[in-house]
Amino acid sequence: MGGVTRTDTDPRATRLLITDPHTHRVRHMVLELGRSIGWIVFDRTADYTYVVTSGPRTSR
Repeated sequence: MGGVTRTDTDPRATRLLITDPHTHRVRHMVLELGRSIGWIVFDRTADYTYVVTSGPRTSR
């Protein structure tokens, strides 16, 4: 089962943990989010979890 969980841990950013075994679906969701938010930085972690961050650009 996959889904989107929104957490507001950083007031300057919106973080979405996207978990879905179908990576192409995750990419589509990211693209759709990018269209509404403007730009997105996302990191892939274990178990198909993506952290989608919208906010000020920061170097990591």
